[in-house]
Amino acid sequence: MSEQHLSDEELQKYALGQTDPIHLDNCPLCREKAAQYRQIINGLQELPKISFDFNVSELVLTELFPVKKKKTVNWPVIIVPIIAGMTILITILWLLRFLFADIGSLLAFSAAMLLLIGLKEQYGRYQKINATFFNPQAPISN
Repeated sequence: MSEQHLSDEELQKYALGQTDPIHLDNCPLCREKAAQYRQIINGLQELPKISFDFNVSELVLTELFPVKKKKTVNWPVIIVPIIAGMTILITILWLLRFLFADIGSLLAFSAAMLLLIGLKEQYGRYQKINATFFNPQAPISN
């Protein structure tokens, strides 16, 4: 036989029903290989479909393209304690204004001190949140 045998790719295409080569009519070796490929393909088609209880594609996509979280400033957490503290201080000073000679300077000094204390507290909270955001393995402490 002077003809070359079919390649594995051609035999696989035949087993999948994509081609019908004439060579198989005259070559028992290629016919046998094609039959083996057909058995493999039939066996693969009979296997049960794999299903998961979770969305595999979503897990893979989140690993391939992680969602980047934007840093956001929680302004109410910063502003509300400062305003509340200043309001309480102003109210107390207004009620006790007869005890102080120069209420304006005392009020300005008290407001500035309260603002600095509030900012220090908020900066400490920011540092904890920032450290947790950039190091997700770090334990969160209160």
